[in-house]
Amino acid sequence: MKINCQQVFSVSALIAIFSLISLAQEKLNCDSYRYYSKEQISRAKFRGGLDDKYLTRFTQECSESQYFKQANDLLIVALEERAESSLAIAKFYLKKAEEGNGVIKGAYLRLKEITEKYSRYSKLDEVLFLLVKVNLFLQKDKLEEAKMFYKRLLDEFPFSNYVCEANKLFNSGQIK
Repeated sequence: MKINCQQVFSVSALIAIFSLISLAQEKLNCDSYRYYSKEQISRAKFRGGLDDKYLTRFTQECSESQYFKQANDLLIVALEERAESSLAIAKFYLKKAEEGNGVIKGAYLRLKEITEKYSRYSKLDEVLFLLVKVNLFLQKDKLEEAKMFYKRLLDEFPFSNYVCEANKLFNSGQIK
């Protein structure tokens, strides 16, 4: 029987995929929590941040653990930090686009990602306002999408200062 390189690669790839799937399906050991001390939390933050995927999985699988509340609190912090980082990048792209030196799509994609992944982000009203702004001024053909984000801003954050700012954008006379 003759085996070529593509068949060997295919078999190796399948073995690797099945290994990953079996690892993902293994039950998490709820007794060996990763962040039980302040030193471990500090080290994780120093190395690049808390592992939000691990914390998400821990809170989903270990609701009876003595560390559940701490893990849930850390998860909120980790997700807030990720969203904050994405917002900073989106603002950078937006500033560059307003100066005529950037691509607005980068800002749009980052902001959209925040609304999809970080629905409990503390600055979600600002993100929705920026999506209105991006869609109105920088992507002129996106009026309907701008209205959708405006409606969401009104529905979810009726008392936000960004509602007034969005109203100014719509009432500026530049939008038909």
